[in-house]
Amino acid sequence: MSAHRDQLKIFVGGLAQHTTKQSLDQYFAQFGHADSYVMMDKATGRSRGFGFVNFTDQAVMEAVLQMAHEVDGVSVTVSPYAGNYNPKGGGRGGGGGTA
Repeated sequence: MSAHRDQLKIFVGGLAQHTTKQSLDQYFAQFGHADSYVMMDKATGRSRGFGFVNFTDQAVMEAVLQMAHEVDGVSVTVSPYAGNYNPKGGGRGGGGGTA
């Protein structure tokens, strides 16, 4: 089931330090059901500046990916979830280009 859930997940980067799960949910809920989470630094309790949003509708997710977004007064980037986030380090990893 989690593999299907990851297919409807996006990465959101460039979040403001004051962005919370609630404000991210509220922003993306205007497009459809959205369940988000903001990645936090365990040592400091501060936002790491990125998060993820899960959608229940693929058409909604695809529409969101085509738009520019501003959350809590800050322009953010959105991209499809690459499925390779490693909380132990390493980050998102790179996606290859087209050949």
